[in-house]
Amino acid sequence: MLTTNQYKKVAIGDCCEIISGSTPSRNKVEYWDGEINWFTPKDLSRIKSKYISEAPEKITALGLKSCSTTPLPKNSLLLSSRAPIGHIAITTIEACTNQGFKSLIPNKNLDVEYLYYAIKNIIPQLKDLGNGATFKEISKSTLSKVQIPMPPLAEQKQIAAILDAADKLRQKDQQLVEHYTSLSQSLFLDMFGDPFDGDTYPLADHIFILGGYAFKSEDYIKEEGIPLIKISTVNRGYFDDTNFSFLPESFTSKYEKWIIKKNDILMSLTGTVGKDDYGNVAMASDTYEKYFLNQRVAKISSINNSYHPEFLFGMFSNARTKQELTKLSRGVRQANISNRDIYGLKMIKPTLHAQNKYIVAIKTIEQQQKQAQKNLEKSEILFNSLLQRAFTGELTANKAA
Repeated sequence: MLTTNQYKKVAIGDCCEIISGSTPSRNKVEYWDGEINWFTPKDLSRIKSKYISEAPEKITALGLKSCSTTPLPKNSLLLSSRAPIGHIAITTIEACTNQGFKSLIPNKNLDVEYLYYAIKNIIPQLKDLGNGATFKEISKSTLSKVQIPMPPLAEQKQIAAILDAADKLRQKDQQLVEHYTSLSQSLFLDMFGDPFDGDTYPLADHIFILGGYAFKSEDYIKEEGIPLIKISTVNRGYFDDTNFSFLPESFTSKYEKWIIKKNDILMSLTGTVGKDDYGNVAMASDTYEKYFLNQRVAKISSINNSYHPEFLFGMFSNARTKQELTKLSRGVRQANISNRDIYGLKMIKPTLHAQNKYIVAIKTIEQQQKQAQKNLEKSEILFNSLLQRAFTGELTANKAA
């Protein structure tokens, strides 16, 4: 049994066959709607499993012959090489891909389940190796030279099994969080229906939006001061208090306008086109007494006693609200929502009595969801820790001891 950091490293090109893909002409109907699975990077972005079994699009035998795409056997590893670099999945079927892939067929000394995690562990490195002006792409030549640890085959299977178990725990916790999110959405719809239907009112008359301040990174301090709420704090749809930058306590008087307190409603205004990382809302937690609000994050509050804060949060958390906002976003690659976009919406305004009934009902769900979210954060930390340790020999060294 090899000990820590003694796994030999092998170039990907020496342990895998690297296969590129291609796209048949879209103008030839006879090339499409066949029986040959044909994947694009977008297809991999939609899956939650590490396996992929069917493509939304299929090509014909004529389509296959017409271009340079190559059939892949099942148990190949699909690796997107551009737009973006780093989507991966194991095929459970024979398939081919478009030109956005450098897929890997492992040799007999390499377990595909282990390869999946070995590649997952170096995705940041692969992204850094990408080149291109319009979008980054990693070439076949570059990928072939990248090295991965290569323990004996039996040990590869042990590593994959350990990581599988941790990943299943993480996925189970993720599903529970999604379940409570769905319950929250259902409760709102059951009580109020579509927030854009019926008697609606301009939000500009009933809410106030405070945009964040462009704090300078050179003002950050190493010791704890006042934590800074950034896009990353709220862009996953919950308040992430695990990775703050801090500003001096002495900034309080000068930047008092941008101080955030517990239960303030926050929205991420900037993200990536096509991703679920903007237009998300979260309530500030009580982890700290106060926070500063950074640029491209908005604080949304009610005026004229129009909305109870927790109802306002529920309304902005609603999938329909996000759908309306993201339709208005601008940008080719970077999506931006403006204060004007939010003010321009016309939405329902139930009586405060009706809002209070909703708040009573939602509290139980929120408590369970918070616990599920904490469990998810713990399982993600565990998985990432195991992933880092897996390729140094630590995991299997303990089993051998």
